[in-house]
Amino acid sequence: MTHVFEVTGHLRVDCRLTVGEVRLVAAEPGHARVEVTAHGEGGEELVRRGEVAVHDDGGGRQRLVVHYPAKSLLSGVFSITGRGGVDVTIHCPVGSELQARTGAAAVRAALDLGAVDIVTGSGDVELRDISGPAAIKVGSGQVRVGTIGGAAEIDTGAGGVEVAGARGAVKVRTASGRIRLGRTHESVKVTAAAGDVTIECAEQGHVAVTATTGDIEIGVPRGRQLHLDVSSTIGSIRSELEASDDVGTGATDLSLRVRATTGDITLRRAAEQASPTA
Repeated sequence: MTHVFEVTGHLRVDCRLTVGEVRLVAAEPGHARVEVTAHGEGGEELVRRGEVAVHDDGGGRQRLVVHYPAKSLLSGVFSITGRGGVDVTIHCPVGSELQARTGAAAVRAALDLGAVDIVTGSGDVELRDISGPAAIKVGSGQVRVGTIGGAAEIDTGAGGVEVAGARGAVKVRTASGRIRLGRTHESVKVTAAAGDVTIECAEQGHVAVTATTGDIEIGVPRGRQLHLDVSSTIGSIRSELEASDDVGTGATDLSLRVRATTGDITLRRAAEQASPTA
C-alpha cells in the first residue's frame, strides 16, 4: 500500500507504530511518500486501524501523520507480537523533523533530519546527522547517531549508545550498554550503570561522567585550561597528558568530573581535528 502527497511547507513526520519497522529515506523537495507492508494477522489488524495523512499546522509547517497503533500501545505489543506487524517506509525531504512512538519497532533513517523525538519500547534507533535537538529514549535496543547540531538527551535501558559528534549539550544515560561519543563541543553528562564510556574528544565546557561498572576514557585536545576532579573506588587512574603543557592566557576551559566505582579511568591526548581541504 502506497500513499503519495505533495508538501509545500516544512515537514514534521509524526509516526506511531506498535510492532514492525520504521524507515526514512530521502525524497525530492515538495514530495512525500509512505509505503506500508503488513505482515500476518497482527499487521493487517494494525493497518485497518491506521491513518496516513498530511495536516497543515499553520505558519508554513505541515505534519505527515503515519499512525498504526493498537488501541493501547503497551497492551498491543503483547497481543500482536508473534502475529505479525507493519513495516513503514517514509520518503520525506532532507531536514524533515521526526517524532516517533513505537512499541516494538526499530527506527532507521537514511537521510539527515531536523529535530528528533523518539520513544521506543524495543528496537534499535539508527540515524544520520541531526541539525536540531534530539531526544531519544529506548527501553531495549542500540542507538547510533551521526552528528547532532542541537542539545541531545539519550536514555536506554539495555543497549549501547554511539554518537559521532555533538555541537550542543549532551546527556546520556544507560542501565546496560557501552557509550561512545565522538567530538563534543558543549557540556556533557553521562551516567552508566554497566558499560564502558568513551569520549573521543571533549572540546570545552563541563564534562561529568559517572560509571558504576565499566572503564572510562576521555580525549583532551591541546591548549585547554583543565580543571580535574577524578576518582575510582576500585580501579586505576592513568593520565597520558603532558604535565609540561603551557596553555597560556585566554585558553579554553575544560572541566572534567569523572567517577568510577569499579573500573579504570584514562585521560589521553585527543587526535587533532583534520583541517578542511580547499
